[in-house]
Amino acid sequence: MRKLVSLLGILLLVSCGSSEKLAKDEHLYWVNSLRVSCTGVAPMECLQVQKGEVADPDTWQNFYEEINGFDYLEGYVYKLVVREEELDPATLPADASSIRYSLVKVLEKHADPRFRLHDIWVLESISGEALEK
Repeated sequence: MRKLVSLLGILLLVSCGSSEKLAKDEHLYWVNSLRVSCTGVAPMECLQVQKGEVADPDTWQNFYEEINGFDYLEGYVYKLVVREEELDPATLPADASSIRYSLVKVLEKHADPRFRLHDIWVLESISGEALEK
């Protein structure tokens, strides 16, 4: 009985771990809450991403591609499982990525606290016309 309880406890701990079991071509991505101006072939807006289990607020990197199936909404930080599929370079234009990125799963979506309003706001005018108080 004691061994059975120990085994069940171990199984419970293993099943509650935060690590997501990933396939060989799947990776954990963090996506920052704002796009940034960047230049690829032309000026554009890039996502900022990091790979790995934990996000470091100081190491965001510009991401010049889109993640297929990912509906990005500014103001949120995301933790995703993304599939990276190698494409045949012989079939791609010279300026295209040789990797296709596809969303597998959204693991986390958190509002970025930098966008919260921390004060009381009062409407004083609309279209330049003062409101009566």
